Amino acid sequence: MTINTLYLLYYPGRGGTEEYVYSLATSLPGDFRPLLAYGRPGPLVERWRQAGLAAFHVPMRHPLDPLAVYRLARLMAREGVRVTHSNFLRENFLGALASRLAGVPVVVNTVHMLEPPPPPVALANRVMSRLWDGVIAVSEAVARQVLAQGLPAEKVRVILNGVRLERFEVGGSRQQAREGFGLGGNELVIGSVGRLAPEKGFDVLLEAAAVAASRLHRPLRVLIAGDGPCRAQLEEQARRLRLGPKVLFVGHYQDIPRALAALDLFVLPSRHEACSLALLEALAAGVPVIASRTGGNAEVIGDSGAALLVAPGRADELADAICLLAADPELRQRLGRLGRERALNFSLERMVRETAQLYLELLERKGGHPQRGGPLPRA
Repeated sequence: MTINTLYLLYYPGRGGTEEYVYSLATSLPGDFRPLLAYGRPGPLVERWRQAGLAAFHVPMRHPLDPLAVYRLARLMAREGVRVTHSNFLRENFLGALASRLAGVPVVVNTVHMLEPPPPPVALANRVMSRLWDGVIAVSEAVARQVLAQGLPAEKVRVILNGVRLERFEVGGSRQQAREGFGLGGNELVIGSVGRLAPEKGFDVLLEAAAVAASRLHRPLRVLIAGDGPCRAQLEEQARRLRLGPKVLFVGHYQDIPRALAALDLFVLPSRHEACSLALLEALAAGVPVIASRTGGNAEVIGDSGAALLVAPGRADELADAICLLAADPELRQRLGRLGRERALNFSLERMVRETAQLYLELLERKGGHPQRGGPLPRA
């Protein structure tokens, strides 16, 4: 029997959550039929349709938008949806209400954020959790935060993020990758990938790079792939620190394996992090990693020794780690090897298998049949 599974995204953009949804949906076993409902058009919609999947535009004005609830419920009933899966507050609320109205048996959401929500949102989550069948936490740190809000422990399941490891088996020639970015072969190139937002700590990376550049005996370059609300501020900071042309902001960059192939060191300076896809990708690519010791980062690395961990927000510690690895090629090589080994625990196949198993467990628990709610009237 085909299991129609509806994913909800208000804005299907280019962030880590959107990549999570796309990778999951396009890798599910053949008995699942993934669908997408989105509130505003975004770049993921085209990718979704190019993959041969159906996408439906349903305006979602706010988390309790009654018209959106009605339209989503009509869509769910028409498409015979048996599982809904959402990822953000607005969609969590709308999806749960519409699912119950349409008689969808299983409602799941994934929590990607480590930062605890404001008290009113935490209270609303506790109330709405009565309508949720499963809450996926992408790390143990996220699970602790979710449970601290008062959500029922029996509904929370930790499923760590995963990436397509085969994409990073061959990232391309280091020389070709560097030439594509205008980088020299003798330069120490450090870099990072992510949304340019305060919590990602790119300002800390720039401060550390300025310190390291003054201490190193070879030219330093910084490659930052990503975009976001802090880009102009970060560009101004680079100029103020006299890094200027040493920092390359490439914006949203689709070919992440090629970007990673250009790096000597990957740095993840997040102030808080749930379970970073960028970190998993860097490990899979065999790039030596320095990451902040926060949330999911420490869980990903564990006791593997696959990365150097530094205190979040400490540019001095980060600069020390950069200089340490710059001076020790054998340590860089060892971290790269251990990183590839560690990444094997974070495959997309494992993440998809565990998520699909959760869907099936919940369907079996609910009997796999919609709740009797009667047909929905036409608009």
